[in-house]
Amino acid sequence: MTLRHLSISIPVAMILGSCMPGHSGDDRTAARGPSVRVVDSVELSEPDSVPIGMLSYVATRHGMVYIGDADRGRILAFDRSGRLVGLIGAPGSGPGELRSADAMFVLPGDTLLAVMDPAQRALSVFDLRTRRFQRRVALPFIQTGQGWAVHGDTAEVALFASPYLVGRWVLTNDSVSVLGNTPAHLLAAGFFYLAYGRPEVARVPEGWLLQLPAVPGLQLLDRSARPIRRLPFPAARRMGVPPDLLTKHRRQQENGEAFQMLASSSIGMQRLSNGDIAVLTVDVRVLRPPPNPQFGEYRFFVSLVSADLSRMCVDGELPVATDATPMPAFNGDTLLFLSRLVDDNQRVRTTFYSLMVTSEDCEWVSIGQDG
Repeated sequence: MTLRHLSISIPVAMILGSCMPGHSGDDRTAARGPSVRVVDSVELSEPDSVPIGMLSYVATRHGMVYIGDADRGRILAFDRSGRLVGLIGAPGSGPGELRSADAMFVLPGDTLLAVMDPAQRALSVFDLRTRRFQRRVALPFIQTGQGWAVHGDTAEVALFASPYLVGRWVLTNDSVSVLGNTPAHLLAAGFFYLAYGRPEVARVPEGWLLQLPAVPGLQLLDRSARPIRRLPFPAARRMGVPPDLLTKHRRQQENGEAFQMLASSSIGMQRLSNGDIAVLTVDVRVLRPPPNPQFGEYRFFVSLVSADLSRMCVDGELPVATDATPMPAFNGDTLLFLSRLVDDNQRVRTTFYSLMVTSEDCEWVSIGQDG
């Protein structure tokens, strides 16, 4: 696999950015973050006989690794030794065909894989045992966050580029509904809102904890997805999100300045088995500005929110290096990460990592609440 196959699928801003300045973030703390360690890894073989486009999302079950090929509308299936053993889906618009392969998750029972297809406003469901198409579910929204969570017979997910906040899919009858309203000022911000990752939600007793791109802190929603209050999200090692981020971007636009990354991007959220909620973010530095940008120095962080929403342990950095990557994702308590590095021979080395996040080194800080 050569350099021409290196691709990236993180937030839009990382494709259009200029040089990235630092800033003070929402709040600052020097406290130690969660411990993140590699528990397993395997180098994936990418045969030249199977051209690969832009990798998007990753999932795993029963020792198999599934990676979305967004450009070619399919899922790549690798075995535990890193060998490509099959393809799921095919490019197109018919049954079992995908115009794009976006966020995906394994349904309860571990035999079915649901794949978002934004171009067709649909979920396609495939059987992991046979890799065959099962059914398509029409959606009243285009894109989602990556963290689907199942409660009883219902799967829930944050919505991206939508006037609504939460989507709900009843698995027993494939009915789909939406809840909550995305703040009007974010929708009006257009590109600047879309640039900073994707919304993510996690279930809490009150309703949902929401991470919104370009918005400081975390948002607590009730069970109807209406806002209750904001929880500050202090930063230690990542950039964080300044309270005037959108204003700064509007000023850049008015002055005709090149777009610059000014904040961390939200890329994931997951409730762990001990009740803590893991929050994923990424910082990136652009080494050469447009029209021919070069990217590098990706730094991924995970933070923990206590089950009672009173404390945070922030900015444990993931101990992996990458030149480009699809989105990290959780499988239960295990964090999945795909690294793509260019070696000295200008070949792309793709390695799949399993990471464990624990609070053993945490210095918890009180997060309080705002409004």
